[in-house]
Order: sequence, then C-alpha cells, then structure tokens
Amino acid sequence: MFLFDVSGTGGTFFTKDNPYIALMADPVSTIWPKYVADYLNQVASKEGVKTLAILYATNDFTGTQAKALRGFIQKAGKLKIVYDQGVPTSTSNYTVLINNIAAAKPDAVAELGFPGNDIAFLRNLQDSGEKFRFLFSIYAGEEFDLLRKNVGADGMKWAFTYVPPSNYTYKVNFGMDLAQYKAAWEKKYPKGSGVDFGANAIYGYHTGLVIQRALATAKGLSQMDIHDAVFGLSGKLKTLDGPFVLNSEGAQIGAITPLGQVQPDGKDVKLVSVYPPKFANAKAVLGK
Repeated sequence: MFLFDVSGTGGTFFTKDNPYIALMADPVSTIWPKYVADYLNQVASKEGVKTLAILYATNDFTGTQAKALRGFIQKAGKLKIVYDQGVPTSTSNYTVLINNIAAAKPDAVAELGFPGNDIAFLRNLQDSGEKFRFLFSIYAGEEFDLLRKNVGADGMKWAFTYVPPSNYTYKVNFGMDLAQYKAAWEKKYPKGSGVDFGANAIYGYHTGLVIQRALATAKGLSQMDIHDAVFGLSGKLKTLDGPFVLNSEGAQIGAITPLGQVQPDGKDVKLVSVYPPKFANAKAVLGK
C-alpha cells in the first residue's frame, strides 16, 4: 500500500526494493544538515571556528542527521569533532552533558533533538552561562513560536537553525502561497487558541496538495498508479513548501531548508535566513 510519508525523514525508510513510499514535505535526513556543514566548512572555518561538538537524540530523524553532519565535516577536513554523543530521546536534563561539552572547548555546538529536547537543552544552556561561537538547534526555527514560548527570546538569541517554509516565502504554482495560507490559519486558529503556527502546519497542507494533484492525474487507483502519479509530480510541483523533488527511492531532495539564525528584534527575536547566499536575507553573526 502506497504511503504518503508526511515528514518521516529517516534515511533507512527509503530503499530500492520498496516503491510504496514517498516523502512529502521534508528533505530526507541525510541531506538536512548540508547547509549547516557548508556554512561551517566554507564560512565559519575562515573566521576561526575549528572545533565542533555534536549532541544528538538517538532516533532515526536526529540520528541520521548526526551521521550526515559528521560525514560532511569529516570529508571537508576543516573542523575537528571534539565531542560526539548520542542520548535517549527521552532526555530532559542536559546540565551534565553541557558541562561535558564545555570541557571539550568546542567553537561550535550542534544539538540535534525533537522539540522537547531542544527546549530542555536551551533552558539548561542559558542557566549554565556557557557560550559558544556557533550553536545549532533544529526546532529553534522549525517550531519557532513553540520554542519562543517555552524557552524565551533570550534563550534562543543567536542560535543557528533551519529556516522552515513557515518562515520563508517560496514561489508556488499550486495551492495557496505563504501569506494566503497564514491568513487562513490565523482565521481558523486566532491568537490565544493554543495552536502554534510552524513548520508542521505547512507540512500537512503541502501533503494535502500533493495527494490532491496525484489523485487528479493518476491513470487509476492501483497502488502503482498512485506511485506513478506522485513521482510524476517530481520536479514540476512547487508549493509553499518549496520545490517537490523525489529521488528514485522516494526520498525528498527538493525541499532543502536554508540555514537561519535567531537574531534580536527590539525586545523580541526573529528568524532570518543567512546561508546559502541565494536564500539569505540577513548576515550571520558568530560569537566572539
């Protein structure tokens, strides 16, 4: 049975012997950290960032990203990895781990976890007083509103992160664009409703668009007819999530998230895109 995989990005999900899956809205985890690594290797290394610590939750999503980031860094040979540790996804206190990371004296730290992990890590990091020249957190951008509410602006300030489609406007050829969709979302879920607008809000709508177009263009309703219709959209469909492009195994390789940074905005913070240059709308700021 064909699976419309909304945002399950683990690299092990996609194999040559299984034609019954396609990743809809997120890039496969093996390429998520590409722009993070490119920035560290090509920009930060020239500004004195020479060492990296990687802390990750041991699940398919973040474990795959840690493996990919490690590979990109080692292949380039510009930074030395001085700390590399996996922890259970259930981890809720990072105080000892932060002390251990600080003892390794990294210039850059990449913490890869789910929202609960990122919230706990950023809170504990703020309490510790430790500072790093480059700090990366997945959900500081992916679920910006959620983390700002639970961590606070000061705890997120200067963190590097992914820029999700909820914070970046792509040209579309099908469905609502970001401004139209956000207006519809805010009408349905007004402020105070307790429903946060973020990347997952985009992923669900985008997946609905893919299903809609696939069913409209499918030759029939057999599972392989659906497969052919979905794969037939690859390279042609552009939604508010960005370009929809699949590889031969069904992994999403089109919707690559740029590297962003949470920067001050008066008394609050905002998420800006800083790398690569073609997506940048602000300049990255490294710590001293």
